[in-house]
Amino acid sequence: SRVRLDLSVAIEDAEFDGKGLTVRLRGRVAKENNYVRMNSYHTLDVGLDQRLTITKDRWDAVHLDVIESACNPDINADVVAILLSSVTGASGRGCA
Repeated sequence: SRVRLDLSVAIEDAEFDGKGLTVRLRGRVAKENNYVRMNSYHTLDVGLDQRLTITKDRWDAVHLDVIESACNPDINADVVAILLSSVTGASGRGCA
């Protein structure tokens, strides 16, 4: 059976599935919990309307501008872009 939990994963690879409209994230578990061992590999499929928090040690100004625009409810867009690159570290930023 499935268990709902918060899982911290250091992302090593990401790919977009245009047919399923999901982003598949693969990496190692960064924080151990009762269900998943530390450093074990895990894959997350993140789809539309699913909550996700992305954290990094340092944020590039360009990426912060993209996030700020994406979180602004006054801006309407027909297309949303997610920029994925190599990710290091943790300690966060996101929109509600």
